[in-house]
Amino acid sequence: MAASMDGFVCPVCHGTLASSAGSSTCRGCSRVYPTLGEEIPILVPAPEALVHDAFVRVRKQTAAIARRAAELRAAAQTVGPSRAQVLHRIAEGMQSNRMYADRLLAELEPLTSSARVVDAIAQLAQSDIHGTGTDYSDVGAHLRRDWSREPECEAEVSTIVESVLAALVRYAPSADRVLVVGAGAGRFAYELTAAVPEVIAIDRSLAMAASVLLLRRNTHRLYEICERNVARTEDHIRPFDLAIPGSSDSGASLERMRYAVADALAVPLPSHSVSAVVSIYFTDIVSPSSLSAEVSRLLVPGGLFVHFGPLSYQFSSSREQLSAEELAEMFNASGYRIVDERWVQLSSLASDASMWKPQYRNLCMAAIRNRDANGAAGDVLDTDVLSVHAEPTIQARWRRTGGKDRWIDGSVVSPWGHEVPITEAMWTLLRLVDGRRPLEELLALTESCMDGAVDRGAVRAALSKLLRVGIMHVEQRPAGLPV
Repeated sequence: MAASMDGFVCPVCHGTLASSAGSSTCRGCSRVYPTLGEEIPILVPAPEALVHDAFVRVRKQTAAIARRAAELRAAAQTVGPSRAQVLHRIAEGMQSNRMYADRLLAELEPLTSSARVVDAIAQLAQSDIHGTGTDYSDVGAHLRRDWSREPECEAEVSTIVESVLAALVRYAPSADRVLVVGAGAGRFAYELTAAVPEVIAIDRSLAMAASVLLLRRNTHRLYEICERNVARTEDHIRPFDLAIPGSSDSGASLERMRYAVADALAVPLPSHSVSAVVSIYFTDIVSPSSLSAEVSRLLVPGGLFVHFGPLSYQFSSSREQLSAEELAEMFNASGYRIVDERWVQLSSLASDASMWKPQYRNLCMAAIRNRDANGAAGDVLDTDVLSVHAEPTIQARWRRTGGKDRWIDGSVVSPWGHEVPITEAMWTLLRLVDGRRPLEELLALTESCMDGAVDRGAVRAALSKLLRVGIMHVEQRPAGLPV
């Protein structure tokens, strides 16, 4: 299955992409994006760093598996025959899992070189905004849940899919393109193809993307290993087979699912190009306000956002560790209408082999992007009457020079922690916003206050972003003009 760049754009400048053997090039900024296995495009702002990081991480994981297997074999020499047999079985299962990890490395290796990998070791630290949840260091548990067809795994998958499909069918019945962010191994996106003509799955994890490639081609056997918390000795190690079928009895089809390695905060799709965005076990992985801003850019007016999962937050910033109520308030303030909220009790990555079964009270929330939400249209008109909507914190730094205060920099911070940089002109204009005067008048007043012309294009772009994240609101627009 060859990679297709149709519909994808550069994640940096949103320019169109020209495909060539093994890569694609942005026609706008000339950035080059590699392709994994000639099938899955890697469309992130810094693809080489991501490739190097993934290669080193998987290589470290294979070394850790080998060390643990050796420890178990050594321990087997010190115990009785029965226990020794168990330890040897666990070590053999680990060795088989390591062989799968080696296959992942083989998929990644053509994209890198040993010299670059060495350089990348010093750059392993990733931005906290992505947390630890995107690493998927335990790929096996996610693959087992998605593609093993084990009964307890299917119970989790079917519950989630039924909840999300119910929202799509009810609130976006005509959806023709759905984006699934944080798609992992792609099972949820795959199942949604039963109801949607085109589903785009994205994830930053190259290990998951490489797994999608491997499981498309062949069936692979891995082993579920539980060294502790098992009731039966045989449950220390259990085999499971993995494969991604071309189609299923539910009507799902691999032909209607497209997969790309991409960042949910810099999605390589044009603005207002998807009918719905689905986030399953992902909204708490990145900054919710940053995610909502990108979702607002992507959705068509009247488009649907569906969240399913807990809010355990895989990043340290307390500014955005929102409650479910605060999350709904943030979307409401950002130009959405919450149309459904329900709670679903569910085990995550459940296994009948383990005595430990984590349970989550998952929020399933559906929100429709208002058709008259200015942020959805993206453009601010000179005739718009604006108001400050979300009680933000406006920060500014000045320096006293030559008896005058000189502007250094500034920003506007929403109650949910989303920070938008502003210029002195924007700072001046925000002080003039009163919910009565149109933008054209505000711009003229701003230029009067600053004794000179301002970059009106830059001001409009900043206002559009403030509208998109819910900090500002269009109070009035002349009749007959689209919002």
